[in-house]
Amino acid sequence: MSEAQKPSAPEDSAPGGFFQRLKGLFTRPAAEDEFADGLDDGQRAAAMRLPRARREMIERVIAFDEKRVCDVMAPRADIVAVDFDTSLPNLIKAFADAGHSRLPVYRG
Repeated sequence: MSEAQKPSAPEDSAPGGFFQRLKGLFTRPAAEDEFADGLDDGQRAAAMRLPRARREMIERVIAFDEKRVCDVMAPRADIVAVDFDTSLPNLIKAFADAGHSRLPVYRG
């Protein structure tokens, strides 16, 4: 089988693919006003007057468009949730065991 006929490996299995994604979790985009790239001058000036936290939120919303479902989802078997009627001591234990600051709540 020639090189052109061989199936290509998924991006994440390529050397460095996993580490590139991991690095992306801890680094900021180079351009602080990246979200304003497609705006005209008046819109860009208005966007730059936004508080830094809002600009960052908009940048992250735009970057979210580039994510794949598998990057942000958790397998159903791995989801930890608590019943609405869970007692406070059991709730505290559930949070401690799960290692998360938020958990889905369900009824029944």
